[in-house]
Amino acid sequence: MMAKDLPIEEKNLHQVTIGSYPCVVEESSNNSIVCHIDPQNSMDVGIREIVTVTVYNLGTAINTLSSEFDRRFVLLPNIDVVLPNAGSTTGMTKVTIKGSGFAVSSAGVQVLMGHFPCKVVSVNYTAIECETSPAPQQLVKVDVLIHGVAALCQGNCSFLYLESITAFVTRISPNTIKGSVKVLIEGEGFGTILEDISVFIGNQQFRAIDVNENNITVLVTPLPAGIYSLSVVVGTKGLALGNLTVSSPPVACVTPTSGSIGGGTTLMITGNGFYPGNTTVTVGDEPCQIISVNSSEVYCRTPAGTAGRVSVKISVNAVAYPPLSFTYALEDTPLLRGVVPSTGPPGTEIQINGSNFGIDILEISVMINNIQCNVTMVNDTVLQCIAGDHAGGTFPVMMHHKTKGSAVSTVVFEYPLTIHNIHPSQGSFGGGQTMTLTGTGFNPQNSVVLVCGSKCAVDRRKSNCTTLLCEIPPNNGRGPKQACEVSVVNGKNSSQSTTPFIYTMSMTPFITEIAPKRGSTAGGTRLTVLGSGFSENIQDVLVTIAEAKCDIEYSNKTYIICMTNAHTPSGWAPVHVNIRSIGMAKLIGTEASPFQHKAVVTLHGHLRSPELPVYGAKTLAVREGILDLHEDGIEHGNILQYNLAVFVQQSTSLLNDDVTPAAFWVTNPNNTIRHNAAAGGTHFGFWYRMNNHPDGPSYDQNICQKRVPLGEFFNNTVHSQGWFGLWIFEEYFPMQTGSCSSTVPEPAIFNSLTTWNCQKGAEWVNGGALQFHNFVMVNNYEAGIETKRILAPYVGGWGETIGAVIKNAKIVGHVDELGMGSVFCTMKGLVLPFNEGLTVSSVHFMNFDRPNCAALGVTSITGVCNDRCGGWSAKFIDIQYSHTTNKAGFRWEHEVVLIDVDGSLTGHKGHTVIPHSSLLDPSHCSQEAEWSIGFPGSVCDASVSFHRLAFNKPSPVSLLEKDVVLSDSFGSSGSKFVIHKI
Repeated sequence: MMAKDLPIEEKNLHQVTIGSYPCVVEESSNNSIVCHIDPQNSMDVGIREIVTVTVYNLGTAINTLSSEFDRRFVLLPNIDVVLPNAGSTTGMTKVTIKGSGFAVSSAGVQVLMGHFPCKVVSVNYTAIECETSPAPQQLVKVDVLIHGVAALCQGNCSFLYLESITAFVTRISPNTIKGSVKVLIEGEGFGTILEDISVFIGNQQFRAIDVNENNITVLVTPLPAGIYSLSVVVGTKGLALGNLTVSSPPVACVTPTSGSIGGGTTLMITGNGFYPGNTTVTVGDEPCQIISVNSSEVYCRTPAGTAGRVSVKISVNAVAYPPLSFTYALEDTPLLRGVVPSTGPPGTEIQINGSNFGIDILEISVMINNIQCNVTMVNDTVLQCIAGDHAGGTFPVMMHHKTKGSAVSTVVFEYPLTIHNIHPSQGSFGGGQTMTLTGTGFNPQNSVVLVCGSKCAVDRRKSNCTTLLCEIPPNNGRGPKQACEVSVVNGKNSSQSTTPFIYTMSMTPFITEIAPKRGSTAGGTRLTVLGSGFSENIQDVLVTIAEAKCDIEYSNKTYIICMTNAHTPSGWAPVHVNIRSIGMAKLIGTEASPFQHKAVVTLHGHLRSPELPVYGAKTLAVREGILDLHEDGIEHGNILQYNLAVFVQQSTSLLNDDVTPAAFWVTNPNNTIRHNAAAGGTHFGFWYRMNNHPDGPSYDQNICQKRVPLGEFFNNTVHSQGWFGLWIFEEYFPMQTGSCSSTVPEPAIFNSLTTWNCQKGAEWVNGGALQFHNFVMVNNYEAGIETKRILAPYVGGWGETIGAVIKNAKIVGHVDELGMGSVFCTMKGLVLPFNEGLTVSSVHFMNFDRPNCAALGVTSITGVCNDRCGGWSAKFIDIQYSHTTNKAGFRWEHEVVLIDVDGSLTGHKGHTVIPHSSLLDPSHCSQEAEWSIGFPGSVCDASVSFHRLAFNKPSPVSLLEKDVVLSDSFGSSGSKFVIHKI
């Protein structure tokens, strides 16, 4: 490094940095500095870093070099020596490459011995350890690449593969292993360095404890049952030759050999070759519940069975042991026949009668619904125990004998569940009062209280086994009074109060008006509530808005004034009024809380005319009131059947739903849509459009229509629509229970749709476990069925039980009698999605035999990916073709993989269809014309498997905007850099 005006005497105080790494100064003069890079600093290889010099007492030196490259320094890796420089042709020689400028991890490090890879084991800045591959005898050049930068050779960089250096094994004794044992391996070429020896039996490595040129002593710990190959590696030479095996024999015996027909007998199986986590035992045809496993013993608990001898089968890692026998014996079976008394509170001493109990009290345990009954006395036919604490109800009594097993029992014991009293016994239809129930057998954590079948929310913290406190639910009865049964439910057991709770109008406050209807989230809004049944004592009045208290300033029977407090976030919120000792006020129907009772509307054209059919009604009028008919996603359980919708036209409305209208517009999937028809409209026949939550007055964040299971879609027909027969947009992820938190997929089966002469027959966009069954798609312009995406978090995998499926469909490219012309043909019969998971089962493709149409294609999504997305796969089962010479229309090389599960897609089970690539082995893949409508397609046999590869955030960033070139021995393939949103 050349410089000027450097104070020589202070050379040790000069600082040189290359990027962020220090360069240690060795010497300096007034115009030069010599420094070295510290290997411990692990400077990045192949990256040009700026050089900075700081001179003592003068500051940072000015870099006067004009070229930006000249101002920078790049560190290149160097190879100094390769040790050892020779090894066995069998591979697995441990090679150390010493040098500099390597890396701090194995990521990005590649070592080649000629054309053969050397598996990198460890890397630091100055040394690489790797394990050679097998190769023929030859001298090869050692190459090292660090993040693609080739290392320079500064010394001897060759490696010699030699056959003569290879060690070999000739004998192992013993070759049958039971338990832990020292094993002697005989052969030649082992050397004398213990650390150089690695011994593998199967995939498990064992420790060598002694070695000489001809013998290795190894401590072998217990092996799972089976036969394993022996491998010996001498680190400085490589893998030893030899073809020896070691056996761990599957031998076992079992005690006891008989036990209870009720199961529960603990079996002790002794023998060899057992292995925790991979040992299974069956008694008869049922599993024996594993208690513990080690290499020589298995303990398991028998299942219930019928009297007689059965086989005991043991399996370890799929190795089957010779079968043993076990007898289910009545004489070894404890029987429970009766209990006295059969009912009582906790602490009751009960007597159980039966047989085969034995006489050892320590052998006996009794449980009443998994709660211990403490045994105090036992003989062979009678035992006594004290019932433990338990909530009320009737529960099974079970006994277990440690030696014999579980008893056979039909005996039950009843803990009393009784309501003695409820208070109050009457109140507002609005609910809200705290009810106190006293009695016995309550479970403060799990008991459910019902009033007229509605839950009375239990205060779990303040309740106990004799007292339950709950908030009385509202009731929509019309009064003036409604008597309701009050019950406590413990699981399958329940008890009813002898006194009903009475909802009464005379005790029900009503809200008729609230003003103003808006206020600041900071609070401070004076709110006026009008109505009836309030209280003149402000201490009795509680007003809340979205659970935030509104401070009472004044109250009388019909009038409340309160001041709001701060609340976030902003939005509409319900106003609740609670009057102490009476309950919640009811809000008479308003826009925010509509009248929710059932009503029957009959339409007439005139006072004296007959009823009008529903499809003829355009306007409804209500005298002295307001009627609002809307669909906001909350409606479910409705049935729409036998309806005809024709000429549903686009509106000039600003609402998207009116600009692209549907004859049948569904916002909650839990409805029944069957036996309907739509024709001649501008857009959709059926549109399933689910929002995240219901909108409008019915907004509820706890309802998520996108996860609600499908009610029924069956036997519907669409033709001559401007767009699609069926559209599922934008998202639908059906889940079990339909709750917002549910994560278990529940397939939504759309059944029996017939569509012709539309743009597309049916399409889903972002879907989960969606399934189309028994569809008939004829003469649709762009596609019969199109699937855009299957989102992995919302399906459980492949197939009908948890995945996305097209099943039993008939897709027809053209039927000339329908008037579309002699050259018309559906462009793509079935359009596949951008994700894994679609199963196509029992689909019949017909009449795809004209130019520019094909039975199969792959989707594109505007704004997400129009071109060069793909690499996903779909599975095909029981596929049929009629007059279909055009089976697939691909667009680019890596678009899709079509998997033929049963041979019906290609004529060969296990074959795959993909767009043609130069990378394919011509001996296993061949181009076929019927799969080449557009980009050429190839069919590959079952020996070829495919995996999807995509680059996400490539490093280093210099890879961005670069094209990818893939090469193998058959050819090369390029892919341009494209950013996708998939």
